[in-house]
Amino acid sequence: MAIYTIKVINNSRFPRSYVAFMPPPPAIGGFANAWATFDNVSVGGFDSVEYAPEVGSASAPRFIIAESDGSPGQISDPASAPNTATIDFAGQPQTAIVTQNADGAFSVAYS
Repeated sequence: MAIYTIKVINNSRFPRSYVAFMPPPPAIGGFANAWATFDNVSVGGFDSVEYAPEVGSASAPRFIIAESDGSPGQISDPASAPNTATIDFAGQPQTAIVTQNADGAFSVAYS
């Protein structure tokens, strides 16, 4: 069974909190449940979480990382966040490194 890791690094100028969402189904208009949170990541600091898909899941997972103070299970619209990053593990290694840069933009690398 595959285990995927998401590591969020804060290289912005301030401590930040982040939320990981699984992309919402189009039928519900963009709203999604917060799957995991990365609370108060210090400048230059990081946090990580692991995801193990259900046995028999055929597709690689996708996630949206947003700068947010949400909590797990909270419903919100990831598209309304000022800054987001999309992680798509299809054809990629099982670790995604999401970095928020000093300008607020995100970059995603896989290893």
